[in-house]
Amino acid sequence: MYPAHIRETGERQTVQEHCRNTAALAATALRPLGLEKSAYLVGLLHDAGKNKQEYAQYLSEAVSGGNAVRGSVNHTFAGVRLLLDRWHGGCGTFSYSDVTAELLAFAVGSHHGLFDCIDPQQHSGFFHRQTKEGIFYDESRQGFLAQVAAEEELEHLFRDAIREMTPMLDRLAALSTQADDNEADRETAFYIGLLARMLLSAVIEGDRADTAAFMDGVEPPVFPEDMRPIWAERLAFMEKKLAAFPRKTPIDLARQTISDTCAAGAAGSGGVYRLNVPTGGGKTLASLRFALTHAAKRNCSRIIFTAPLLSILDQNAHVIRDYMGDDTLILEHHSNLAEPKEAPERLQELELLTASWSAPIIITTLVQLLMAFRLPTEGKIYFDGRDAATLSRRTIRHNISCVLQRAGIYSGTIRENIAMGRPGASEEELMEAAAVAQMADYIKAQPEGLDHRLEQAGKNLSGGQKQRVSIARAVLKNAPIYLFDDSFSALDFMTEANLRRALAEKAAGRTQIVVTQRVTSAMSSDQIFVMDGGRLVDSGTHRELLERCKVYREIYLSQTGGERR
Repeated sequence: MYPAHIRETGERQTVQEHCRNTAALAATALRPLGLEKSAYLVGLLHDAGKNKQEYAQYLSEAVSGGNAVRGSVNHTFAGVRLLLDRWHGGCGTFSYSDVTAELLAFAVGSHHGLFDCIDPQQHSGFFHRQTKEGIFYDESRQGFLAQVAAEEELEHLFRDAIREMTPMLDRLAALSTQADDNEADRETAFYIGLLARMLLSAVIEGDRADTAAFMDGVEPPVFPEDMRPIWAERLAFMEKKLAAFPRKTPIDLARQTISDTCAAGAAGSGGVYRLNVPTGGGKTLASLRFALTHAAKRNCSRIIFTAPLLSILDQNAHVIRDYMGDDTLILEHHSNLAEPKEAPERLQELELLTASWSAPIIITTLVQLLMAFRLPTEGKIYFDGRDAATLSRRTIRHNISCVLQRAGIYSGTIRENIAMGRPGASEEELMEAAAVAQMADYIKAQPEGLDHRLEQAGKNLSGGQKQRVSIARAVLKNAPIYLFDDSFSALDFMTEANLRRALAEKAAGRTQIVVTQRVTSAMSSDQIFVMDGGRLVDSGTHRELLERCKVYREIYLSQTGGERR
């Protein structure tokens, strides 16, 4: 039996075991969508290319410390070719069988990273990878059919997949019937693309979960399909705490009325609800009460809280945890996720959870949308005129220099930390980036200079120095887009002012997106978007907003002591 994974201790997980486990996990993930068999077939085929001697040798060398190069053995496209050779007509005409085969093949071929299905020269990425790269197809196919799944089972699964896909494709096509023919075709292609991503997401989640379970003994918690008892239990816990609130002052009574209105509204159908309440009106608790009540009534599997800034998120998360009374149900997914003191096995579990969002309650940030960690459910994000939904995450992230509020500092030298932005950069380029980030003087003051060693998580640096190292890394990358997620919060105003002047010169002509609580950090921006209570209230230049936007003006005056500029 061919191995899929080998532990350092020598224990082996066979390809059969891994493919079956991944298939079962993927099927479970997509069962609510009616795509159980489709997901199972993708999971079954995703590592078909590991059924060959070349891959077994590669694994053995990797475990023994040999010269195995990660990714050097193509194992993803044997399953792709098996799907297309067996069930795709190849005649260029539409059929449910062909579309189903293509969707499943895309999910199999992309589970280790997206690729261009068609390059600018109109060459097929699928065809190239199936024919030009060494996939040892005959050996992989024979090994797969003999050891993992027989032809008869595959045939049954594919027929089931067509039966699942046919009504799904019909429903997606119907969504575009209101547009003209060209626009309708584009919309339909977009919706089918989302379907393809859903299949891909399921197989990636299953693959990672099973691999982590075998290699590290790390498994995410399992929650029941019927979450209503859990939601009801947590709601009862919350109601008990709310009952202890005082109801004496007009503010107390107003908060109670708001909360009761939200709870009553939760009985309605699914859709978009808006809560417009002034600061101090109890929005966090009222919305949590709404969410729990709604989830219990409609058997929702997840509640997702999104906030624009980490400071707001931290505050909300504290309240949510307090009133839920069960931390095992909650996952925070943002740059503050992993505390330096966490044990390695806990960090592994957190990484797995953030890859799958395998928790009933998710608390995350708005910046995840901008970095395409999560694509928007409404509206669109465009990069240089191209819809983000049509681009690979690799492409998006390649074109963004991102600095998060919590600086990502790793044990090693300052040189190594900054050079992550662009490996191979010269010492002159590293120091130039450090100068822009206002970190050059600190580096020059160290006897080792750029080779000054940093402790794990940068414990021997101040908060501001950590942020400046991260900013230097982003400057070195020199991408077309800079994304700063409250990245200047630990800097004093003078340092920030000097940094932004240097950055303006260095990044001239590039797009800068700044998420900030400081008005002074946004004043010079071409366009400022003002958020209040998670809602966009206005946009414009500093002077325009100062004149017409009450929220912006109040923030500005409170931070500048009433001085208008």
